[in-house]
Amino acid sequence: MLKTNRLLAGFAIAAAAVGSTVATATTASAERVEGTSGCITYSYDDGNVSTTVYYHNVCNHGATVIVESTCTENRIDLGVDEHGHYVLDVCDVKSIRGSA
Repeated sequence: MLKTNRLLAGFAIAAAAVGSTVATATTASAERVEGTSGCITYSYDDGNVSTTVYYHNVCNHGATVIVESTCTENRIDLGVDEHGHYVLDVCDVKSIRGSA
């Protein structure tokens, strides 16, 4: 009986160690990217499945933001002080450019 309890205790410790390692690995966060290009300020965090790019036109006239990904390029026209977001599914951000 004593050997069985020790064996079970050993398995419990091993399982707890594996569980804590997995939890630590999955809680790591992506680095936030922020920047300015022309009239556009932007930010995003690379996600595992999707990435959401947030943008804002800080100029006193209309501007265009171009979000280029590994899959496509999207042009978004913005009014004065307009902001929004664009979701990239599966694709990675290559560049973000804003008009002056």
